[in-house]
Amino acid sequence: VVFAEKHIIGCHFTENVTVDKNSFCIDADKINIENISVRFRRNGDRIWPIGMNGSKKIKDFLCDIKIERNKRDEIPIVTSGDEIIWICGIRGSEKVKVTYETKKIIKLTFEEVQNFEERK
Repeated sequence: VVFAEKHIIGCHFTENVTVDKNSFCIDADKINIENISVRFRRNGDRIWPIGMNGSKKIKDFLCDIKIERNKRDEIPIVTSGDEIIWICGIRGSEKVKVTYETKKIIKLTFEEVQNFEERK
């Protein structure tokens, strides 16, 4: 999916978990696959970031990790229904992370494109 004409968000099933800044693997059984979407943050949005105890407002989380104020509204967020599952390129949700019990893995990918029009 091309999002906001400068981001490419991918989603596919995989058998291997990879860990890098521009991808996030999730447990497919923990989300509604047909309800995955991409949007920008909204007031009051919350995520339970991997490695943290409990949820946190996205605004506060981005501030805590020193994301510049003018960049915060430009970061795509992947959701499944009302559940935020990934702040693209930054952090995924504890609620959907892959565990030893995971049977089906979905890999989400993120790429920022500087000159999308030239790439077509």
